[in-house]
Amino acid sequence: MALSNRRSLLFLALAVFFGLGAALAARSYIAELGEPPVVVAPEVAPVVTAAREIAAGRALTPADLDVAEWPRDLLPHGVMGDPRRLVDRVVSRSVMPGEPLLESGLLPEGTDAGLPALISAEHRAVSVKVDQVVGVAGFVQPGSRVDVLATLRNTTEGNFSNLILQDVRVLAVDQTIDRARDGEPKVVNVATLEVDPAEAERLVHAAHEGRLQLALRGPGDDAKVPSLPVMAKDLMGKPKARPRAARGGPSMQVIKGTSVTSEAY
Repeated sequence: MALSNRRSLLFLALAVFFGLGAALAARSYIAELGEPPVVVAPEVAPVVTAAREIAAGRALTPADLDVAEWPRDLLPHGVMGDPRRLVDRVVSRSVMPGEPLLESGLLPEGTDAGLPALISAEHRAVSVKVDQVVGVAGFVQPGSRVDVLATLRNTTEGNFSNLILQDVRVLAVDQTIDRARDGEPKVVNVATLEVDPAEAERLVHAAHEGRLQLALRGPGDDAKVPSLPVMAKDLMGKPKARPRAARGGPSMQVIKGTSVTSEAY
């Protein structure tokens, strides 16, 4: 019985010894790690953002504006924190919901909303009549880039077609400066193009003397390509050379029905 008690006391002592060793080892490990880092919340600042989609050329209203908190270290250049300073300012480009409104995306104070706000410096807005064909089956929308082709009739050189303008921005279709959200084609009657004064002269003269056709460009395609006028004979290929008599002797034309040949002797 005494032997059994001594074994129990021995196991108990060993358990206490290993327990104390584990506690000391854990304490030492925690001490080496040091104090847990203190997480500091980043300093934030108010930023005015768009509460909904805003089309280019529109004047901002209180309903267009929202305020969000952004980390101060990540603020874009030109942001504003007071929405009252932005009311009645005109945006120069389309803005998506949640996007911060930057000074670089706004027109100068006092600028009127609408089409005039979209015209670049030293450019003009010229409207031309279009139909379903000229307007590329209704796929030309505000913001599209187009080439302008003109077909002129009864000129001294005959009828011909020519590419008169390239990479022209469409400012509006009919009286709409907003791009269709669904992307569906819409047949319109008038397209307003942004051109410089020299291009405006070419466009107006071509519209008066012939017929215009718009060619829709793909996104990011701003290449200018060389072009030559095209006449009806250019579409028919080169004319066949007439048969000629061999040089050095007399010849005679032989007519058989509608066929005319020349034979040399």
